Amino acid sequence: MDIKEQSQRDAVLKEAREWLKTPYRHEGRIKGYRGGVDCGQILACIFENAGMRPKITTTSYPMQWALHQHEELYIKELKKYAREITEDEVLPADIVIYKVAHTFSHGAIVMEPWPGKILHSVNGLGVIYSDASREGFLKQVTKRAGAIPCRFFSAW
Repeated sequence: MDIKEQSQRDAVLKEAREWLKTPYRHEGRIKGYRGGVDCGQILACIFENAGMRPKITTTSYPMQWALHQHEELYIKELKKYAREITEDEVLPADIVIYKVAHTFSHGAIVMEPWPGKILHSVNGLGVIYSDASREGFLKQVTKRAGAIPCRFFSAW
């Protein structure tokens, strides 16, 4: 990894930490306890605020869209800004997308070497750190059989 990439990754991780404790708000894009953000918009905001991307605009989406369709809209949108990588290639500041219901529809920033801590926005909890292999619906995420499917993306 070159110096420029490491500097960019550090900026993404620093920005991600600044979103901690922001409440969950569907389609929200405002950092802080008076703001709100969901698991998709937080990814856009982090990469925008870290200087990695210009403003990312998305169309409006229902809160529970993943429960009612099979088209991979989240992945389709993400591929405009990041490339898919293998689990073995994941580094801090990369993105993990979990399959929820019918589609890959819950995003998080990898904060530590995989499968360590991630940062994501969770309905009812807001922006939190989670252990990618031991907490909540994430506890089965690893290469083990029966694991919750996930995919990985990198902006580099």
